[in-house]
Amino acid sequence: MPRCSSPRDLPEVLAATWRAFTWDELSAIASDFAARQALQSGQIVRVVPGLYAHTSAARSYWTRADAVSRWLGTRGTLAGETALFIAGVLSEPPHILTVVVPRHQRIAHAPRWLRVTYASYAPRVDFVDSWEIVEPCMALAQCFGRLDHGIRAGTFYAALAQGSIRVEGVRRALAVMPRVKDRPILKQYLEDAEDGVESSLEYDAKHDVLNLPEFAALVRQFDIVAGGRRYRLDLYHPELRIAVELDGAAFHATQGHWQRDLNRDAALLAQGVVTVRFSYWDVTERPNWCREVLRAVIAQRSRGGALAVEK
Repeated sequence: MPRCSSPRDLPEVLAATWRAFTWDELSAIASDFAARQALQSGQIVRVVPGLYAHTSAARSYWTRADAVSRWLGTRGTLAGETALFIAGVLSEPPHILTVVVPRHQRIAHAPRWLRVTYASYAPRVDFVDSWEIVEPCMALAQCFGRLDHGIRAGTFYAALAQGSIRVEGVRRALAVMPRVKDRPILKQYLEDAEDGVESSLEYDAKHDVLNLPEFAALVRQFDIVAGGRRYRLDLYHPELRIAVELDGAAFHATQGHWQRDLNRDAALLAQGVVTVRFSYWDVTERPNWCREVLRAVIAQRSRGGALAVEK
């Protein structure tokens, strides 16, 4: 950052960035006198010991992450929800910032918005914009039990689909971490992912709708060619040629997606494959109805008959 032409320019220069600065850096940009004036007037504030930022940016998650990363240096690493947000796994910043430090370290004067966790293991790390963060697989395990129960399945499967995490990476993290809150639930997510579950809706369907022996013949993520195109079916009954599609609102709400679904269902039907579609609301709010419909379709296909189901 260039040096200010006048001491009065320091607040204006800092207002153009969210970065945090040491006192030596502030003095180099303007002067020690200018930095003290800006601090006394409230135009800049201390974010963490030894790091300062413009008042307008001081509460920014990015500014705080920058300040904490520089303050801790090699003593600690941005971790948990913070690492997931910086890595793009979480779309919204968490309420507080999390770091992990070795068990023998002690961090004094931590602000209230900073969670310091102490670990007996050495975390695997990545680097984002010069910040050291715990890599997403281990970061997920660190904060899994703190994630809102309504979003953690979606967070897990979305990160898996994006390639941000991998099943073997999360398993490796669990193997070295002695304490993981809700470890059995996370392990269930991993097992289901290996079984072909690719979304939170499919997870709900597996455990709340299709968790009966009569649906055991359904195969997950089945590839089929119809009308000259290859499709991947959420669930497929090979013997009875029944496709089951689970329609999450985010992927099936637009006119374009709706039309493609119709074309896909028509192409499959031309080959004798009947498609049963359940919406997010169907799966989460009326699982018994979903079971009744699918049970009726299976019964009719078993007899070789036709079926009309009214929703």
